[in-house]
Amino acid sequence: MTIGKRSGGEAASFILMVVAVSAGLGPVSSTAQPGNPVDSAPQVSEVSRKSSSPLSLPRTIYLMRHAEKPASPNDPNLSAAGVVRAEKLPGYFPSLLADGQSVDYIFAAKASKNSNRSVETITPLAASLRLPIDQSYPDTSYRAIAENILSNGAYAQKTILIAWHHSTLPKLARALGATNVPKKWPGASFDLIWKLTYLPDGGASLQQIKEPF
Repeated sequence: MTIGKRSGGEAASFILMVVAVSAGLGPVSSTAQPGNPVDSAPQVSEVSRKSSSPLSLPRTIYLMRHAEKPASPNDPNLSAAGVVRAEKLPGYFPSLLADGQSVDYIFAAKASKNSNRSVETITPLAASLRLPIDQSYPDTSYRAIAENILSNGAYAQKTILIAWHHSTLPKLARALGATNVPKKWPGASFDLIWKLTYLPDGGASLQQIKEPF
């Protein structure tokens, strides 16, 4: 077969095509096809609900925003009011649990130079329950933490508490399988808790709870 007068790149592509066709592999493209696999991938909740049985999913997940923040945007810590709220959680949160139920795991958005408030909010409660705080995930990694929780057998039928940032809390709730999620977390609200209860179909119902302080 004669290749003819071609540039180096054209000749290489032509030879690659000939070899592939001769081997029965069909045409081969020398350029990558456009596309973003992340954009085309199904949501975490869709994958988990199709591949997981209800018994492999958590029992309940509680989502909360960090407590009040200071007026200065450069202060990554809780305000005085936020510290007071955090210190009240150990006496209040157990009242939300059913008889015989306990918190098994606690997560908080990873501390950063901009905010350590999620960790600070949950620290008094974690200390009272003698549980470690997993802060492996930044708040933008809501899909990653959801995938871990829904696919890891260690969390099956467990009760989990997550303290997060309000801007990504609705996305986190949806990634965890909740279907009746508000579009936004109210920007001025620091006293809400979202309770996700897993259902037989693998989805999760969302109940909104208001702290009494």
